[in-house]
Amino acid sequence: MTQADVDAGYSEPAELMGQGLMRALELTSLYPPRRDVTKCTGGNVCYDGNDVNSFAQNALAVMPELDAVTMATPAGDTPQSVMFVIPEDWADGDYVAWMEVSKEGDYNATFNDQTFPTPRTPSVAWDGWATDYGYPYRGQPSVVYQVPFSLGEDRVATTPGPVGYGDIAGWGPTAAALNPMGDAAITDDPVNAPGSGADRLRVQADQTRLRLQTGSCPVHAAPGAPSQLTAVPTANTRHSHEWGTLHFVEPAADKPISHYEVRVGLKAMTDGDEASFLQNPPGVSATIDPVALKIDGVMSGSAVDVPFGGMVPLTRFYVGVRAVDVCGVAGPDAVTTVTTTKINFTKLSGCFVATAAYGTALEPEVQALRVARDALRARSTTFATATDLYYRAGPVAAGLVERSDTARAVVRRLLAPVVAVSQAALAAGRSATPGVP
Repeated sequence: MTQADVDAGYSEPAELMGQGLMRALELTSLYPPRRDVTKCTGGNVCYDGNDVNSFAQNALAVMPELDAVTMATPAGDTPQSVMFVIPEDWADGDYVAWMEVSKEGDYNATFNDQTFPTPRTPSVAWDGWATDYGYPYRGQPSVVYQVPFSLGEDRVATTPGPVGYGDIAGWGPTAAALNPMGDAAITDDPVNAPGSGADRLRVQADQTRLRLQTGSCPVHAAPGAPSQLTAVPTANTRHSHEWGTLHFVEPAADKPISHYEVRVGLKAMTDGDEASFLQNPPGVSATIDPVALKIDGVMSGSAVDVPFGGMVPLTRFYVGVRAVDVCGVAGPDAVTTVTTTKINFTKLSGCFVATAAYGTALEPEVQALRVARDALRARSTTFATATDLYYRAGPVAAGLVERSDTARAVVRRLLAPVVAVSQAALAAGRSATPGVP
């Protein structure tokens, strides 16, 4: 965005309480910057301007802590800590730390998929992906917490709950306004609705949700580099194409080690080279959902073994690890590599979308599709790969289909030719095989 764009009325579609409008955009973006955008290359069509390659540098200049903002989602129900080193030019005095927490699909009686359905207002220029493939994610708006604190003091400050909540469409009475928690629109019930609304930051044993500790650290040496670093595909063959196991030994350090930072990527990393370390994305835990990989410090000389994920089959990845002490001082990174395996397929029984469309897995159409699928998986690697991808996305797609009689009817029409061929092939196979019922 440039000032000329703002002056020209550049806008995007929006919907507020069922009313569509084109929302004029301001010079300041609603979204955090990204550093993984590069100019397209090759092919016959490329509309990217030459300035696209400067996006990463510009993003880091605007937000040096960008990786902390855009890293994978933290694991639920696990205490999280974020360390921030105060710049030397910040004066002692009173400050306020803010935390805004958002969660898609966090429904309650006020904000849910019925009161805020998927936007379909015909008067604005929604694209097909927004209207046909989205789900009603607009549950309760973001919840905001704040903790006042003072620099120059070594103390702990806490807050028991949020100070307000945001707007469902990203705007309010004024640009900086928060809606008050007392209007009962936001759920605040840790017992009956854990993790929802105000409890997105869970209540701890001391009845606080956000804790901030300030303190000073004397000048000291950085932690050493982790030693004996190795990374191998996980022993679980079902996931060895996407998960790995990381092993290293904790180094000596002047101050206790708070945690380890792990980077996993395709770009080359070099031992002790911070620039090459930071150019790769943060590691994620070895689960289906991408959540941040969290490794706490142990004791000097102790071995650490932890699973990590987010990889793709038959690919060589660089893996870098560095220690960060309790004063926020990071040591040099150690680097290793790991090459993932091919996908090791297993026989799966579900036909999620077909079952949702026909209502039950016992329908003959679904059974015919299942037999055809198993036969093709054994004959075609390409089909087997496509089937594996389907089993990742199938449950979500099935959930969308089963909610609508119209969607089920459409899917049945689309599957009808495939069902007919599958049933014919199944009948032919049975007639040629004596004794098969």
